[in-house]
Amino acid sequence: MSKPRPTIEDVARVAGVSRATASRVINDAPGASARLRTRVRDAVAALGYRPNQTARALASGRQRAVDVLAITYGPDEGWLGGHPYYSRVLAGMMSVLETVDVPLRLHAVGSDAPPSAIDAIAANATAGVVLANGSMSSRQSGEGDIRAALVEADLVACMVALPPQLFRTTAIPACLWFFSNNKGPQGAKHLADRRGETLFIDARAMGTLTDRTERILTTEDISDIAWTYHAWRGTPSAGASKLRYENIPGFCYSATLEEIRKHDHILTPGRYVGAAEVNDGDAEPIAERIDRLTKELFTYFDESARLEQVVREQLERLDA
Repeated sequence: MSKPRPTIEDVARVAGVSRATASRVINDAPGASARLRTRVRDAVAALGYRPNQTARALASGRQRAVDVLAITYGPDEGWLGGHPYYSRVLAGMMSVLETVDVPLRLHAVGSDAPPSAIDAIAANATAGVVLANGSMSSRQSGEGDIRAALVEADLVACMVALPPQLFRTTAIPACLWFFSNNKGPQGAKHLADRRGETLFIDARAMGTLTDRTERILTTEDISDIAWTYHAWRGTPSAGASKLRYENIPGFCYSATLEEIRKHDHILTPGRYVGAAEVNDGDAEPIAERIDRLTKELFTYFDESARLEQVVREQLERLDA
């Protein structure tokens, strides 16, 4: 008789935590201490727990999948599988997705198919693109008109300003664009209704320098960005982790279409998130601060003069 597959409830029981805490750790969501994360991960390893993607899809009404849309040309619609390049790309994608239990769905559409055929496939599709920072504000070559059209069509779901020095091959600052064909609740998925809104995330202060020329986003940085979007969108994983979205000055802001229009469809996150809040609860009055700093500066001047005199005396002794 086969052994029952361990569940998230088993993980929570062995780790001695609630189901919500176990879910946060397994989904790499914030809200759990390092000690609890270690306990949950040890329980996962001991039980051999692996999330059941099929069960997740049934429970949430949402299936994780990667869709590939291929446009076929001419009568030979089997060209894709036999193509020396694209067949290897598909095989590589399948081998990677298999390790995380995510299916790949291939949609082959004839080049003469009506637009409705593609629209049906991409009805709830999302996409992410890495572009240069200039794409968020440039007006050259009609870019401003294109950006305005995307916003007015309610296709831009999220904009992320990235920190500098992430890419070895270029020093050009980059950003992330996330598009969505449907920012509504999407029926059984019960997502937050974000029609007419766009999420702005300013991640320029994130990352860690590995050397003078390269910066990386840590796992924690990526998690903060990803879970901010999940909380904003109200995904099932965010709900299971009890995450609720809120604007954070200096980091994230959910802007309405009208607000974006006031900025002439410029999508630079810094325009929307504002400055980070500063805790001035124990701050001294400005006049007292200036007086204190002035006295400290004069003290440093006196010490500098004293040290200069000491050095002069030592040098004179060397010349004697």
